[in-house]
Amino acid sequence: MGGIKMNKDADKNEPTVVEPFNAATEHLQQIIGVPNKSVDLKSMPKPIRWFGYFFVGFIICALLTLVLIQLFY
Repeated sequence: MGGIKMNKDADKNEPTVVEPFNAATEHLQQIIGVPNKSVDLKSMPKPIRWFGYFFVGFIICALLTLVLIQLFY
């Protein structure tokens, strides 16, 4: 019987490593200090998490408001 197979390690929330695709990109990332791992908000302190959630929520609400204003104005 077919079905969806769940990954048992999906709940660990380990950040994924982003590998540079060539030496020039890697060099530039090292110079400007770009991290090679994606950000995991759950590992951040609570005030930073709340600020992140508020900021993302505010951006989404602002974009929705702008779209609705443009549609009905």
